[in-house]
Amino acid sequence: MRKDADAAGSQAPRRWFSHPMIRFLALVPLVALAACGRDPAPPPATNIADNGVPVQPTPRPSPDATGPGTALGLTYLELEDADLIDASGRERAEVERIDADRAGTIGGLVVELKGPPADGRMVRIPITGLSIVPDGDGYDLRTQMTGDQLAALPAAPDR
Repeated sequence: MRKDADAAGSQAPRRWFSHPMIRFLALVPLVALAACGRDPAPPPATNIADNGVPVQPTPRPSPDATGPGTALGLTYLELEDADLIDASGRERAEVERIDADRAGTIGGLVVELKGPPADGRMVRIPITGLSIVPDGDGYDLRTQMTGDQLAALPAAPDR
């Protein structure tokens, strides 16, 4: 028997891979390999075509609905889904119903005001003076009227 083993007692001989530095160096290539296998994320607001090339989304065309039951290029349903915003982009009201004559000509909108000073009040706003603003997959309507001017409008008549 060797004298070294007798001096160490019952201790097992040390193996080469038990050293902490050796274990660390063995993991470095594995980590590097894992990091290289990832594709970079595409920039936000881009679509990836089937061939992997980033494609910018096409701009939405301007609304072009015409005829009875339309106004500002929007259909009856698009108008009912719209919110009323002021010039600064702040939401002031939600369209509740369309005010149209028997021929389908839209003359105004009945909106429910949001926020002070007339929260929840229903008023009629004329369609003239409104402009359309794309919003997600729909449209909002922009007015130049302030919250106080909207609150000063007469109450909308019941149906």
